[in-house]
Amino acid sequence: MTAADRAKHIRTELKAMFPRTKFSIRSSSYSMGTDVHIKWTDGPTEEAVQNVIECLTEDLKRSYDIDLDTQYNGISLTRNISDEAWNLVKQEVLKTFENHPCINEASFIDRKISYELEDRQFL
Repeated sequence: MTAADRAKHIRTELKAMFPRTKFSIRSSSYSMGTDVHIKWTDGPTEEAVQNVIECLTEDLKRSYDIDLDTQYNGISLTRNISDEAWNLVKQEVLKTFENHPCINEASFIDRKISYELEDRQFL
């Protein structure tokens, strides 16, 4: 199965599972294997997308009797967070910690925002 074929299957599955999220799915081939790179903004978490891909990979392995999860057939994920989503969560974090006199350090707030965004879906 070519990288383009894998990308097509992934695109179809992600569109069905997360219809309101726009995914950019690119495939590439090189001498030792193939890669599929998936990017999106906000939408589902990386874990949710990874779960969909793992289920799809298992289905494709059974259907096509192929090995898709070797080091030479990679799938990478990049989830971007919009300024709008960042600011929404920032306001929530600031509100939560507004009465804590010891917690006003910007690096702590930014880390807390990052942790919150990692686990949150924007669908």
